Amino acid sequence: MITITALGNITKDAEMSLFENNRGVVNFSLASNKKRADKEIVTFVEVKLFGGQEYLSKILPYLLKGKKVAVSGELVQESWVTQDGQKRSKHVIYATNLELAGGSSGGSSEGTANGDTTVKKISASEAAAQQPQQPQQPQQPQQQPTQTVPQVNVDDDDLPF
Repeated sequence: MITITALGNITKDAEMSLFENNRGVVNFSLASNKKRADKEIVTFVEVKLFGGQEYLSKILPYLLKGKKVAVSGELVQESWVTQDGQKRSKHVIYATNLELAGGSSGGSSEGTANGDTTVKKISASEAAAQQPQQPQQPQQPQQQPTQTVPQVNVDDDDLPF
């Protein structure tokens, strides 16, 4: 297994696909720009984030075009055959960790004054906190069943000490 970490900007809004078992996958691609001498080199990589439907639907609103994210996970080479019989393959990151990073043109910037990028992890609980909460019904305190204790008459002479 090859483990990889990538930092880049999302190229288009992420898309979620659901499976039958309440699980799914979020697909998006990252672009990273690097300037060399007089030209700019852009590298693209596709990312797949697998998980439960509830978790993925909480993460999805954060994965928008232009947002800077850091992902780490397993680098996998996916292969397939096209309808006309040609063999194709591509490298994909199966993400196990996703972090929102500041400094993108789309969204909030969480960088320092010198342009360093800071990273913010988004967990499922944080994503849930961002969602509007449903008012909760007040819970009625449960009454403990009463238990009657039989009355026992004991004299001091009955005690062994």
